[in-house]
Amino acid sequence: MIRCIGIDDEYSCNDLLREYCSRIPFVELVATFTDPMLALPLIQSGELDLVFLDFYMSPMNAPAFLPHIPASVKVVITTSELLSRIKDYQLNVAEIIAKPYSFERFLALVTAFNKKQKKR
Repeated sequence: MIRCIGIDDEYSCNDLLREYCSRIPFVELVATFTDPMLALPLIQSGELDLVFLDFYMSPMNAPAFLPHIPASVKVVITTSELLSRIKDYQLNVAEIIAKPYSFERFLALVTAFNKKQKKR
């Protein structure tokens, strides 16, 4: 089971993540947040496997927020920005995906993550 959260200041993106997760039996969406700081206690609790994190948010964007996420929690950056601009940041994340992403893209991502998680 993959336990994840979503952090995005766009409610529609959180709704989409909620809908996609509900369709996959091995993914549990624990919560969604519009403010990354409100998600921090849950992220640092050790109860999560994966965080879907929007690149641009306030009060803190992804590059500034990433150092607060334990290495045991993998991060997928979601962005409506050009991927080439995001890749220039050389972020240490599991994946970067462009919004809006399809269910097929999401399923491929979590399936690959689930396989890696089982090998550990």
